[in-house]
Amino acid sequence: MILEAGELARITIGILTGDDKLIVNGITIDSRAPGAGPDLLFIALRGPNHDGHKFIEHLYHRGIKLFLVDTLPANHGEMAGAGFVMVDNTMEALHRLAGWRREGFRGKVIAVTGSAGKTIVKEWLAGVLSTSKSVIRSPRSYNSQVGVALSLMNLDDHYDVAVIEAGISKPGEMEKLARIIRPDTVIITNIGDAHGENFTGREAVASEKLKLAAGASLVICCADDQVIMKEMASRYPSVPLFTWSVSGQEAGLRVAVAETN
Repeated sequence: MILEAGELARITIGILTGDDKLIVNGITIDSRAPGAGPDLLFIALRGPNHDGHKFIEHLYHRGIKLFLVDTLPANHGEMAGAGFVMVDNTMEALHRLAGWRREGFRGKVIAVTGSAGKTIVKEWLAGVLSTSKSVIRSPRSYNSQVGVALSLMNLDDHYDVAVIEAGISKPGEMEKLARIIRPDTVIITNIGDAHGENFTGREAVASEKLKLAAGASLVICCADDQVIMKEMASRYPSVPLFTWSVSGQEAGLRVAVAETN
């Protein structure tokens, strides 16, 4: 990724203060990250227990020159050579940037979601596909609003396939992830009772997670889970399914358990 400050402002719908010719080829949200320098963009995210804006001056002195912020530092005029792109919300701006990166990716994107087993399936699938394709996958368990966006920022056309893990913890989150992932294929591992404190039941969890299926060319799921099957039939009837079953349901793949002595 090579990005000029002026282009960053356009993508994120921000206002640039400083040099519009500053160029970066990577991003960071971590003030402690090694390798800080003029080729990195620092995105100052805010959260319940942290505020990246507090570390801008420190990072400037470590060599970073371009910052994505929602508030200009009081002493920004003293930071010679720095550039600031100011937006209303830095998390939303990170998603716009990730969506821009995804839009430019010409390979296939596979998204893995579910209440359990996402990381295992993602790692297994990436390993299998890498025997014949060039594959990039989400690092570790990068499946949150931040983690998915950072994963997408690693996309480039050296890769044929991207395997992206997507998780949620409350209503409204999957719709945001779906907009930036735009998966070709969606794999649903299962729908369980995880995040029960934020959802009214399995049906509500399924409804949220399956928002990832909108616009997909294929959804892979378990035919034994009637909650998933009903949600797909009612909301996404035009999306092709490949299903598996371990209980004898009509499915593309039936799994039998062999008993051995």
